[in-house]
Amino acid sequence: MSVWNPKSKLSTFIADQSKLLRDADPAERAKAHEVFRWFDSNNGFGVVVNALTRCAPVKAVMGVEGQPNLWLSPPPCGQGHHVGIVVGPPEKGAVRCVASNEIVQPGKESKASCPKNFFQLFDTSKLTVDQVQLVQQAVNAACADQMELVERVCTECQKFRTMAVFIVVLTADKPLLFVTTLLATSPQQKNLKQTFTGKVAS
Repeated sequence: MSVWNPKSKLSTFIADQSKLLRDADPAERAKAHEVFRWFDSNNGFGVVVNALTRCAPVKAVMGVEGQPNLWLSPPPCGQGHHVGIVVGPPEKGAVRCVASNEIVQPGKESKASCPKNFFQLFDTSKLTVDQVQLVQQAVNAACADQMELVERVCTECQKFRTMAVFIVVLTADKPLLFVTTLLATSPQQKNLKQTFTGKVAS
């Protein structure tokens, strides 16, 4: 089982959002972030779990008596790079998703935009660098009006030497954005992976 699976013992933002969405109290369900409400409505939880499994490895920071205090992203992923996950409406029954853990902190770009044919461009890109750039464009566009939040999260990442996770859902109206710091707590061991950019299946 993926450590990012909501049923895992790992305490993560995925588990927290899933718990809110499954709560019997409508007031609690309403607290779930709009990105995860979209995933819930479009059967997208599986694909985002797979994307995090590929792009967001975590490593223990050990404390007293050999117990982990915190899980952080290991190098090379955590050395100035962040995770970008871009999701689109279902196509042929499945939610589209691409991801990269090679993007950098979004900048203050006044004209940041994401191509309308994002997934077509990604599919036809032959070079990884072009695919990374496309993911970066989508993240930059989604972050354009939330730079205060982005800077706060990225400052925390610098403090803990870890990665930020940017999840962007491309909708017909506007891109939806969820951003958080890659921190987790658990006594489990993890499979550490390296850099990744590519398509993610559900």
